[in-house]
Amino acid sequence: MGNLQWRIKDPVAGTNFVTRYTVQEFIQDEKQPGILYNHDNEFLHYQDDWYILGAKKDAYAVVYYRGSNDAWDGYGGAVVYTREPAFPKKYSKEVDEALQKVGLSFKDFKLTDNSCRAAETKIEEIKNDLVFVESKVATGVQSTEQNLFKEVTKDVSLLETEIEMIAGTVGQEVVKDVVAIEKELVKDVVAVEKEIVKDVVGIESEVVKDEEKVQQFFGSLFKR
Repeated sequence: MGNLQWRIKDPVAGTNFVTRYTVQEFIQDEKQPGILYNHDNEFLHYQDDWYILGAKKDAYAVVYYRGSNDAWDGYGGAVVYTREPAFPKKYSKEVDEALQKVGLSFKDFKLTDNSCRAAETKIEEIKNDLVFVESKVATGVQSTEQNLFKEVTKDVSLLETEIEMIAGTVGQEVVKDVVAIEKELVKDVVAVEKEIVKDVVGIESEVVKDEEKVQQFFGSLFKR
């Protein structure tokens, strides 16, 4: 069983990203365990047959697939699954030998880029995901209330996890910002205190000068 999650650009806006989910359940052929069947799906009534051409435990699996749906009967292709985000090239020869069983060559394959290129922040991602979940509820995409409840619950759980992660990150950033602000305030207060001291000293010196002038004036009167 595969619990799949992937992100695509918003089909309407074309800019923001939404997260999609699906569950694929394969049944193993009783006589030929290297064949897996994924049939009786509601979406486009598609059905896939997977043939495991080669595999190495905890390293890779080479899958050749054929299938049909309401729009296309007989589509097919091949894919290599690995536990690494980038294909481990040390297995290239083994994978190529497995693909030759169905007349394919590894040199004709294109390596995928599994890095996230979403031009949005985590907060924007969660917001867009919530909008998508709400749209699923509003339009009744799921066929039954039970399936809808499971789907929405799964979405909300994932979003809660994302929010918790972000809350921790945001909390750390807030602490950093508070410390930085405090430092700036201390600098400003010190600067203001220095200016006040300068002004007070200046005023005191002026007052002393004025007092001396007054004393001199009255001193001269008394002398006369």
